Amino acid sequence: MTQELRRAIDLLSFNNAGLRAYLEREARTNPLIELRPLADRPAATDDSPRPAPDPAGGGKASGPGAAPVGAEALPAAPLGLVDHVMSQIRIEARDARQVSIAHAFLDALEPYGWLQRDVADIAAAADCTCEEAEAVLALLQACDPPGIFARSLRECLRLQALDREALDPLMESVLDRLDLVAEGDIAALAMACDATAGAVAARVAVLRGFDPKPGLAFEAPPHPVRAPDLIATEDGNGWALELNDATLPAITVRKDRVSDKSAREGFAAEALARARGLKRAIEYRNANTVAVGAEILKRQSEYCADRATHLEALSLQEVADATGLHESTVSRLVAGLLIQTPRGVLVLRDLFCRALGAQSGKPGVSVAQVRARIVALIGEERPDAPLTDAMIVEALDREGVRIGRRTVAKYRAMAGLHGAAERRRRARAFPKRPRA
Repeated sequence: MTQELRRAIDLLSFNNAGLRAYLEREARTNPLIELRPLADRPAATDDSPRPAPDPAGGGKASGPGAAPVGAEALPAAPLGLVDHVMSQIRIEARDARQVSIAHAFLDALEPYGWLQRDVADIAAAADCTCEEAEAVLALLQACDPPGIFARSLRECLRLQALDREALDPLMESVLDRLDLVAEGDIAALAMACDATAGAVAARVAVLRGFDPKPGLAFEAPPHPVRAPDLIATEDGNGWALELNDATLPAITVRKDRVSDKSAREGFAAEALARARGLKRAIEYRNANTVAVGAEILKRQSEYCADRATHLEALSLQEVADATGLHESTVSRLVAGLLIQTPRGVLVLRDLFCRALGAQSGKPGVSVAQVRARIVALIGEERPDAPLTDAMIVEALDREGVRIGRRTVAKYRAMAGLHGAAERRRRARAFPKRPRA
C-alpha cells in the first residue's frame, strides 16, 4: 500500500472538523499547501445531534428553525453495551444476587461482545457457585443483541441461530465445521454433514447474515456538539445533498512558489508530491462522503423528511453494494459524520437499522419497525383478553414478519411492557373508567 493510498484511507474516518484540523497542521509544515474558505455561508444553527431514533416511537425531533438548543436540552449519550445489557437483566433477573453475578460477567465482557474468561473464574470473582454463574450466563446470552456473552465463534453464531429460530440439527452440524464454512467448500461440508449441497448452502447463507462481533454496534463515539458535516434539503424535485462548506476549507497546491528545477529535486519535490497527493485524497474523501450520504438519505428518505417515525432496514453492506465501495470503507466514512435534515441534525451511523427475517420474496423489516409494531399491538388489545407473545408472533407472521417468541418477549420487556398474565391481572385490579 502506497503512502498516498494509506493517507486517503485514513482521511475517510475524519469528520469535517477533524479534516480541517488535519489540513491546518499540514499547511503549517508544507509551504505549498494553501487553505481558503469554500464559502461564506454560516454553519447550521441547529448543531446538536439527535440521539438514535427510539425504536418504540417517541416524540418528533425538532427541525431547522426551532428554538436554540441549550445545554439542558442536549440529548443523553446513547447507551453503551454494558448499560444496554443491564437494562435487560434488571427485568429478567429474579433477585439482587443474580444482578450482582451479572455485574461480574459484564466485567469480563469484551467490547465486541464475547467472554474471554472461564465461567469458573467469573464465579469465583462473584463469590457464587458455577451452577449459579451458568444460570445467569443463560439469562445474559438471551439478551439483545443476539450472540453476546458467547465464548467462541461457534457459540456466538449458535445463539444468533437460536434467536432467529434457525437452529436445527443440520445447522448444528454446519456449526461444527466452521473451518469448511470459511473455505466455502460446500461439497465437503455437505459430505461432512451427510446432507444435500442445497440444504447446506441454505444454512451457510443464513450464517453469513449473522454478526460475529455483536458488541461493536454499541461502540459509537459520544455525540459531539458541532456543526453538521452534510446538509440535506428537500424540494419538489427531491433531495439535494452537499458538504457543509462552512466547516471545510479548500486546498490549493501553490506550485508557483517553486521553480521548475527545485520542483524536481530535494525538499520542494517532496512537498509538492505530498500536497498533490493530499488534494487527491481529499477529493476522494469528499466525493465518497457525498455518495454514501446520498444513498443513506435515499433509503431513509421518509424518516429524514420527518414523515415517518421509524427507520427502514438498512445495512452497511447494502450501501456498499449501491455505491461500489467496500463495506469497511462505508463504515469508516459514516463513523463520526453528522447530517442536517428537515428532522434535525442526525448522526449518520444512527440511520442504519438491523433487519429481521421476512417471509420468502418479501424485504426484511427493520428492528425499529417490529418493536414499534409490538408496542402498537399490545396498545390495541382488549384488557380482558391480552395478547400472549405467541399470539403476537402469529400476528406479525400474518404481516409478513418472521420472528421468534423469545425475540418478541425480549422486545416487549425492553419497551417496559409486562407479559399477558400480568397485564390481565393489572387490568382487573385497575379497570379503566368509561369516559363521561
